[in-house]
This record gives sequence, structure tokens and C-alpha cells, in this order.
Amino acid sequence: MFFHLVCCRYESTIVAQFFGHTHKDHFELFYDDKSFKRPTSIAYIGPSVTTYAGLNPGYRIYTVDGLHENTTWVSETTALFANLFVLNRICHGCSATDSELGAYLMY
Repeated sequence: MFFHLVCCRYESTIVAQFFGHTHKDHFELFYDDKSFKRPTSIAYIGPSVTTYAGLNPGYRIYTVDGLHENTTWVSETTALFANLFVLNRICHGCSATDSELGAYLMY
């Protein structure tokens, strides 16, 4: 709860939060502590490069737009995953990745 309050108080300073190693690729939105209707921050939670039961290793690339004075934000994200099924059964050691669409295309 305290972390959420810090994120709300400094919403004009905290542009984004970056976390990892949950073995999945997802994000969480933080909302204001008064009405819980206005988003104040986003937490990008990237995939893990280690495998887990039924999940492929992956990583995320962030594109940050910092060309504007006093403003910086994440303009796009791309997650890449190694398709272990293809690597282990078809390619026999070649490198193959599956790329997800960027965040701006999905939302």
C-alpha cells in the first residue's frame, strides 16, 4: 500500500516502472488514491530469460521518447520469446524467436 501512495504522490516524476522475472510478459496500472479512476503510473513487467513449465524464455525491448523538453515516456515495447518447441524439435539448435506486436499496435 505504501508503494502505491509513493507512486501516486510522485506521478509527475515517475514516468514508468520496470520489473522482471515473472516468467510472463504483462503490465500493471496504478490509479490515483482518491477515486481510483485516473491512471497515474504503469509497471512494465518483462518476461524471464529462464524457462519455466510451459513458458518460453524471453525479454522485452523498450523504446523511450526523450526528445521533448522536460518529458520522457515509453513510446513502444516489443517482447521477444525463444520458441523452444521449434528449437528443440525442428531446428535442432538454430535460433528462432517469436516477436509480439508493439504496445502501441495492441492498445
